[in-house]
Order: sequence, then structure tokens, then C-alpha cells
Amino acid sequence: MNAKSSLYLLLCLFSFVLVSCRGNDDSPESAQFWELTEPAAVGLNGTILNELASKIGNDELGKVSSLVIIKDGKLAYERYYGSMDVNTAHPNYSVTKSITSMAIGVLFDDSDITDLDVPILSFYPEYPINTLSDPDERKEDISLRQVLQMRAGFEWDELGIPYTSSVNPAVEIVSSADWIKYVLDKPLANSPGSRFNYNSGCTMLLSGVIKQLTGKTASAYVKEKLLDRLQITNYDWQEGPNEISNTGFGISLRPRDMAKIGQLMLNNGVWEGRQILSGRWIAASFEPYTRFQSGYGYGYQWWNKTFNIGGQQQIISYAHGYGDQMIYVIKDLNMVVVLTGENYNGEESFEEKIIQDFVIPAAG
Repeated sequence: MNAKSSLYLLLCLFSFVLVSCRGNDDSPESAQFWELTEPAAVGLNGTILNELASKIGNDELGKVSSLVIIKDGKLAYERYYGSMDVNTAHPNYSVTKSITSMAIGVLFDDSDITDLDVPILSFYPEYPINTLSDPDERKEDISLRQVLQMRAGFEWDELGIPYTSSVNPAVEIVSSADWIKYVLDKPLANSPGSRFNYNSGCTMLLSGVIKQLTGKTASAYVKEKLLDRLQITNYDWQEGPNEISNTGFGISLRPRDMAKIGQLMLNNGVWEGRQILSGRWIAASFEPYTRFQSGYGYGYQWWNKTFNIGGQQQIISYAHGYGDQMIYVIKDLNMVVVLTGENYNGEESFEEKIIQDFVIPAAG
């Protein structure tokens, strides 16, 4: 079984616990929000972008299935490859994490959450610590903030164990009868807050937080507070047992709708004159609480990386899903760039090269 098949297992194999939540509009018109323009009209070099599109089409830059570029709020460039088209809702995988963080931000903005340092276990009174498989008292110190930052401390080797393996925790969690307890039962490998460790289980805990605070599934809450307001109607979201949505890697969106997510973040949370998410939350989400020697950083379920823009090192924040599903928010260029990819089998990833060598130069 290859890695792509394995993640489809994550979403589909355990059908006895998984159902889908879909938007209700499959019409082409629902994809036509964006004002279309020519690259030159917004200061982009179409020759460079056409060269990029050609290289993608010749498989010189990995397996890219779509490219969407928004500049100055307008759709300036768009290409689809293979079976993808404008109306294809593509699996976003861990881009779901970034969207879930936005939902937590709405709860914070609405004062449903007033303190990010509240213990995560306070949202789960049904799981007293003495009922957990590993009743480590340090779990009482794990905060919501640490879960957002993936610094909870749980033993979780998601990236070190292949997704093809049945013992990868991302595979195990969706085969379990209780996704929340599966995470909370895990032993601690580190003291809470002391170390970053990539963990889809942390984001599943956020699904439970949303359910506890609103009485709604995370997917229903995100639909109400974000997707409906962004006029995103064609999507798919995997659901698990106990009304817990798959907030780790469960949403599928069309590339143009992925761009709406990025544009909302670029606009500091304003959409068509309405403040949907606070600029304060967006700034906090993009802050690199963990910095890596490789130049990457991690905030509240959003990544960032330093790129050379105009001869200066500038941070670009982005959502990143398995297989190279990307939403880049390039504030210094007033741009959003969306890529979907099919790089599931260990192929070299070229998304950074696409941004640094083509998109940024095209913007002058």
C-alpha cells in the first residue's frame, strides 16, 4: 500500500465510525466569487508565470494539480492539471488544522474562550485523570495554548513512522472508538510546553473543545462561523465517533475556496467589510512560537518560513497539508498562493522553489 492509499484509509476505511459533512452547492456558479484579471493588471509578470505553468505541466516541479494566485484581492492566475478543475474539492489534509485554529480564534474573539492557558482537561470532565490509561498528573498542566502550539508533550511519532504503518498514531486514532480518549491516554514523552512535536491528535482535541463549548460538531461550527461567511459551499469534511470532526486532516476544498481562507488571513480577518476573525488572533497564529534551525516556524497550527523578497528576508505564513496542499499568505506582496499536489510517495517537494523562484520574481 502506498502512502496516498494509507491516508485515504485514514479517511475512508473505518466507515463504521466515519460519515461526511458536505456543503450543499455543487454548481459551477458557487466557485465564481473571485474577480478575474490579467496578471499584468495587478503588476505580475505573466511570462514568468507561464514558464512556471509549463514546468508544472511537464512534471518538472513535482506533482502539482492546481495553482491559484490572488493578487490585490483579484484572481490573477489559475491553472489545473490532470483530473483537477475549478469545481474539484481536493483533500486538504493538514490544512484542516489551520482552519480549525481559526475556529478557536472565533471562540476567543467571542469570549467563549477567555484564557488560552486553561487546562485542556477542563474541557473534558468525562475523562478524569485517574481513568486514563496513563494517569500522569502532568497532564493536568497541559494548556489549550500548548495544544494549539503542538507542545502538549504527548508521546506521538506521526512523522517518524510511515503513514503506511498500522502503528502510526494518525492511523490508530481513526480506528479507535474514542478519538479524544485515544489522545489523552497517550503517555507523556516531554513535560507540557517544553518541546514541539507534530501531533494530529492535538488538533483532534480542539475538535472536542469546540463541541464542548458550542454543542456543535467542529465542522458545523466552522461552517456557521467561517465557511458560510466566506461563501464556501462545496466541500467535504470527515466525521468520527462521538460527534468529533476530523480536525486533523479531514476537509476537502476547492482551490478557489482555499484561496478565500488565505485572503481572510491576509485581510486581517475582514471579509466584504465584516470582521470575521480578529487581527489579533491572526497575528498570534502566525507568530513562530517554535523556531527550527531549518528556518521554519510554527504558530497556532500555521507554519511560517523565511523567503527572500526584494533582497530582504521576509516571513511568509502558510497552511500545509500532506501531499503538498498549500495556502501561502504573502503579506509583503498582498498575495495568496494556493497549490494542491499529489506528492504522496516521498517525491521531492518543490513548493518552496515555486514560491521563491517564480511567484516572488513574478511580483517584481
